[in-house]
Amino acid sequence: MEACSQGRSAIDVNEVVKKHATIMPNLLAAHALTGCDTVSSISRIGKATVLKKLSLYKDIICLGDPMMPTDAVILSATKFISTLYGQKQDELPLDNLRSIMFQMKIGGKRHLSPKLSSLPPTNAGFYPHCQRAHYQTILWKSAGSPSPPPLNILHYGWEKTGSMFQPVKVVPGQLPAPNEVLNLVSCRCTTGCKSALCSCRKFSMSCTGFCSCNGFECFNPSTPSNDSSDSDEELQEEQ
Repeated sequence: MEACSQGRSAIDVNEVVKKHATIMPNLLAAHALTGCDTVSSISRIGKATVLKKLSLYKDIICLGDPMMPTDAVILSATKFISTLYGQKQDELPLDNLRSIMFQMKIGGKRHLSPKLSSLPPTNAGFYPHCQRAHYQTILWKSAGSPSPPPLNILHYGWEKTGSMFQPVKVVPGQLPAPNEVLNLVSCRCTTGCKSALCSCRKFSMSCTGFCSCNGFECFNPSTPSNDSSDSDEELQEEQ
């Protein structure tokens, strides 16, 4: 970096590339996986955490190659996401990792349930999320070509509703949580589900057909427009 007049500075891009050469192969994939304009962010995982973990990550995140099999893309992304949560069980499905972290966070305090948004995503939710990140990375990596590859966006975690494209929330045919959980966490609100008095909102879950608010005006519905209100704060790793 060189100082310029009027308090400005000039940054040598070539030097920046040399300094961060180790993270360059994975930078686009990691950015897409953890949140960009077209892919939702992962709750409580900030970009500072991503860059810190990326500098130590030795494997290649296999996003951005349209010829790569989907299963290989998902496995590669799962390994990287596991490291963001400070876990080494990178061969486990995210559902298993989610269960392990749930038990760690309880730590004998069974009357205090951890916030669900602090846990890794479920397999059913991560699969279409990863597909969208893969699609976006393909487009970024093809930016130097005259035209992007001919991909069908409906095969990459998106669905068409009327004239609009909406992100697929979970793998088609799968519930967002087991029936036991959906039956356990349900609210009895009659005033709009706007506050933490709503048990679904308290556990960062959308209201479902199991809730008594069904039929009333609900401000916490399970719809594509229902975004998490959690800020993208830094993950406090388990020690």
